[in-house]
Amino acid sequence: MRVNQKDLLAFVVAHDRLREIDMRYSYIFPDDSQHAQVIPHPSLQILTCRTPLLSSQTPVPTNLTHFYRPYLLSRQLPGIVALLGPQLVSLRVGECFPIERSSPWSLLDVVTNFPRLRFFHVEMFHTSLPSLGTTLVDWFRDRQASRVLIARPKIVLAWTNKQQFLRTEKQEIEWDQYVDKFAVRVLTEWDNYIERIIYRHSARPYISVTLDAAGGMGGQLVKAEDTDMRDDYWKHV
Repeated sequence: MRVNQKDLLAFVVAHDRLREIDMRYSYIFPDDSQHAQVIPHPSLQILTCRTPLLSSQTPVPTNLTHFYRPYLLSRQLPGIVALLGPQLVSLRVGECFPIERSSPWSLLDVVTNFPRLRFFHVEMFHTSLPSLGTTLVDWFRDRQASRVLIARPKIVLAWTNKQQFLRTEKQEIEWDQYVDKFAVRVLTEWDNYIERIIYRHSARPYISVTLDAAGGMGGQLVKAEDTDMRDDYWKHV
């Protein structure tokens, strides 16, 4: 059902005790004065939006700690940092569209720009062959700096395809092997900052992986179905 934008804005503005607002299907832009101060609510903790709406909100609600941007360009992550970096606990970003002259971030960029972040969910485009996107974050860039310890909570990473496709058993095994190998590298090289990794590359259940107590280069992958993980998990961290 399509909602009239004017009615939606009136509803949001009138209900100033909302804890969560989902405006992913709202095409609202900050250069329109009638849209200013749509979400100044001090009670707001969870926000989903797919437009530059947030940048028009001054000040940004200080209790806003959980944010989901369903689609973004690779250059727009610094904008999220500028507005919400110091306060975000959970960040979910949708499929990232690459643009010219835009370099991916490293995990070091993530941990330094989001000092309170404990959950980072990255959605990726579906591909027929096993792969993990690096348009937004290059998971192995600046890995030499991963030995530098910054006092902060560890992060749970989540890697998912937004569209869940059924695959053959052979394809499932190939994908599992690829993602497991990728996850071991990330967990090993960034063990100071990454607690565990959750992934889902098809219609099968979510998988959680971590390293055993040995840690470091000698750590073995511990893998199990994650029965707590679901699509809205980012809201409840």
